[in-house]
Amino acid sequence: MGGEEQITVPLAEVPEGPGRVDTEGRALLTHRHGIDVVACTDRCQHMGGRLDLVDGSTLARCPRHGWTLDLTTMRYTDPAGGPSQPTVDAVVHGDGDEAAVTFTSRPTADWSASTSRRATLEDDELTVEFWTHACCEITAGGHRIVTDPWLVGPAFSRGWWLAHEPPADWR
Repeated sequence: MGGEEQITVPLAEVPEGPGRVDTEGRALLTHRHGIDVVACTDRCQHMGGRLDLVDGSTLARCPRHGWTLDLTTMRYTDPAGGPSQPTVDAVVHGDGDEAAVTFTSRPTADWSASTSRRATLEDDELTVEFWTHACCEITAGGHRIVTDPWLVGPAFSRGWWLAHEPPADWR
């Protein structure tokens, strides 16, 4: 739900406990306890994956990276101490069979509208040196990282060995 929009559904269509409400091509994850309803979009705020409800719990999980959201608090529990999931306002109005919930999305900030400027790197502050094949050395801020998928030993289930061993003193 981008921008400010409203969707109204009968309260009876919002499942008790954790659930999903699909209306007008939009999906919301909800947690309902009686007439108290909390809701969020069904997209993970980290990578945008469609959150899946975890059977028998109040949790939803992102299939892209495994982050777990507690729908009762709208906080990510995995990773521990994770951020809050932005909520969608859910207001219950009416009584009995006439009760309905109006979900109002909040406008989202455009990340590209930031007015902050990127700092310019100093000479030699960041260097990337290609060594061989997929191996490179990255040096930044006094730290050094050497990466290669098979710098030592085989790759692809022992089906590929290095044709030329790196020098013994490469480290």
